[in-house]
Amino acid sequence: MNHQRILTGLLAAGVGISAVFTAFPGAAAAAPVTQTGITFVNTLPNQPVNYSMIDWNQRARNFDATVFDFASTGTYKPIALWDDTHLNMSTTTFKLPAYVGPKNPISNGGQEAVAGMAAVLGGALAGIDKSNQTGNGYAGVNFADMTRTYYTAEGIINNNPGSGSASTEFWYALYPTLIFAGLDYLYPSAAMDAVLQNTANSWHDAIVDMGGSNVNFNYLGYDFGADAPITGNRTEPDAAIGAGLLQYWAYKKFGGTDYLNASKWSMDFLENLSSNPSYEVLEYWGPLLASRLNAEQGGNYDVTKMMNWAFDTNSTHRPFWGGVNGSFGSHAMDGLMGSVGDNGGNYAFTMNTFAAAMGIVPVARYDQRYARAIGKWMLNAASNARLFYGDQIGADQQDSAWAGDPNHAIPYEGLRYQKIGDSSKAPFATGDPLTYNWPYNTNLGIYSGALSGVFGGIVKTTNVSQILQLDLLKTDFFHDPAYPSYLYYNPYTSGQTVNINVGASPVDIYDAVSDTVLKTNVSGTQSFSIAADSASVIVLTPANGTKTYSGNKILVNNVFVGYRPSNNLAFGKTATASSTTNGNMANGVTDGMTAARWESGSGDPQWIYVDLGAAKTVGSVTLNWETAYAKAFKLQVSADAVNWTDVYTTASGTGGVQNMAFSPVNARYVRMYGTERGTQYAYSIYEFEVYAPADLAAGKQAAASSNTNGNLAGGVTDAAAATRWESGSGDPQWIYVDLGAAQPVGRAVIRWEAAYASSFKLQTSNDASSWTDVYTTTSGTGGVQNITFNPVNARYVRMYGTARGTQYAYSIYEFEVYSN
Repeated sequence: MNHQRILTGLLAAGVGISAVFTAFPGAAAAAPVTQTGITFVNTLPNQPVNYSMIDWNQRARNFDATVFDFASTGTYKPIALWDDTHLNMSTTTFKLPAYVGPKNPISNGGQEAVAGMAAVLGGALAGIDKSNQTGNGYAGVNFADMTRTYYTAEGIINNNPGSGSASTEFWYALYPTLIFAGLDYLYPSAAMDAVLQNTANSWHDAIVDMGGSNVNFNYLGYDFGADAPITGNRTEPDAAIGAGLLQYWAYKKFGGTDYLNASKWSMDFLENLSSNPSYEVLEYWGPLLASRLNAEQGGNYDVTKMMNWAFDTNSTHRPFWGGVNGSFGSHAMDGLMGSVGDNGGNYAFTMNTFAAAMGIVPVARYDQRYARAIGKWMLNAASNARLFYGDQIGADQQDSAWAGDPNHAIPYEGLRYQKIGDSSKAPFATGDPLTYNWPYNTNLGIYSGALSGVFGGIVKTTNVSQILQLDLLKTDFFHDPAYPSYLYYNPYTSGQTVNINVGASPVDIYDAVSDTVLKTNVSGTQSFSIAADSASVIVLTPANGTKTYSGNKILVNNVFVGYRPSNNLAFGKTATASSTTNGNMANGVTDGMTAARWESGSGDPQWIYVDLGAAKTVGSVTLNWETAYAKAFKLQVSADAVNWTDVYTTASGTGGVQNMAFSPVNARYVRMYGTERGTQYAYSIYEFEVYAPADLAAGKQAAASSNTNGNLAGGVTDAAAATRWESGSGDPQWIYVDLGAAQPVGRAVIRWEAAYASSFKLQTSNDASSWTDVYTTTSGTGGVQNITFNPVNARYVRMYGTARGTQYAYSIYEFEVYSN
């Protein structure tokens, strides 16, 4: 294979785009977007335990000043050293240790990008010009350009300048590459661009080598010298995220459909996985890649699955690795990232917490369904991450106090739920070097605090305590033209009024969550309201700008400001028909384009059905007929595409666009069965759209009597089939959903895992204390139970199980609540 790894050689156009990418279906409606819950985030408190917010920007600046001080003296100083070995470049660079106090000098080429390169990016995000910096012992230094030392002769960025890829696992190559890309975005130059493009070309070739449109990332790494994947004692399939995002960023910067195709192939690999691929940090960028491909390229990727993978601790590739929660002593670890199973409990890591924010926060720009979940998580994480620093935790709850850092700028590597062997020290700031006798004198992590500038650039406080302003553009590298965009989350049980300084020039204040212009032609300090337990994505658009809709995108003066995902369950799904004519195939009805259609053969009857991929609750169908419509037809549903049930029948079809609602039903297949044509021609349909009724429980809080094996209550409201609630053993057990406010309810759908209830009640309440039975059974069947009852007004809906149907616990995939 001829591997193209030079700047001048943009990859030749070739393989077609994956079928999951189609044009957007019809225009977005101007309406608030329903928030989608994330299972882990649902377990976090709205208001952090013992909330306290440090000045993250100052903390990041202090880190930079402490680390990039080449003239300091004292124990373990200076931290940074100049490197004149000229590895991979002709000029001087620098090197940083991974931790404070290395017992031996850093070997030439042994410095790590996760420390040195990340520290440059962290400082830049905090507002320091790392391309022209003056400090103690230097002046006018371009630290950003010095990171080119990590670009090796193999044509890639590696974690060590002196190491080859044959000994490098995926994340140690791709994580530094994403950091370098961020630096090239902030400080572009011909030399930086060349490194990024050559690295992107190399990874494109690797993706092709591993299968191209059927790429397989189930390897430990990739040997760029041998042009072959590396097998080992484990795999890191979340490399698809890092490689895919690199390809997409290369596409946005350099152009070239080969980059775009490779990005989609990588995401297709992830889309087809049924289990969590997470290993170390790359999973944090999965939701961003999915949401950008959806919003900018017309994709239909499962952002919820990517979000849950980033936080859930169920990956077999790195067991127990994900989001951390719980209170220990007087402190909480809610929202931090790391392990929940290290030495018997939580071990949160500083680097992972900062890196997670870098990837996840910008998602709210591209998919406002996750605004509340992201805002709530970041509120907890930004409050509790202070505990990584020695001045924020008790002297007896840490093991590496260092007089050389009076500002406590350098954090501990991590925070354990307790000191190993001493439960009275909880939580405990520590790290691996002293625990495992590594060649360092402290557990203070240079690599750990390197990205503190992520929080320093993103997080700002407002006039309302516990309502933060999160900058959505700060780590959204290689984005299209954009207006200032901020995420706010209100954790209180009442509405709040928040101030924002919009600048001296007049702007409009637009909320992408509600799709509402809140104020027009304003300047200076303004205010806006946020409802209880809600989020706003505030975009400062040009004064009196023109808002338009293009497919699922919301634009102001033709600049993207918001996104509304299609709620058409049939979009992008497989369709099958009784016959086709003139090349107008069945899948034309689910591609979102009126340029394509299905056309049947002549004669009656004819039919076409859509496979939704899994059983869904469906309540309406929209048929967009071509001229050749059906005068008489039925809508039918099925669980197996063999046995069909009529849900709608007409003998007076009108053609055009027909919207048909029916009593909600659970089905995987939905069919139009035509019995009489309305013209002399065949049957022909542009689009066959299927919709669910509004699930009032979607994304809402859930609470349960108990949970087991990490299968928490929030799993029943996250619309993800991969998550579930599992109770403890014994009867009774219960789980309820908080709808947020009292409203009419008359139906519930319970999607049981194998462990179902043979006897249970459905109950409603307005205070989660006094419950009223609305349905009772002693002959529960498991599977999917669609239960209707006399409509009542209620805020809480509970399943109260009194007898299990198996020897196991109670377990529910989804608990849906409907008004009808």
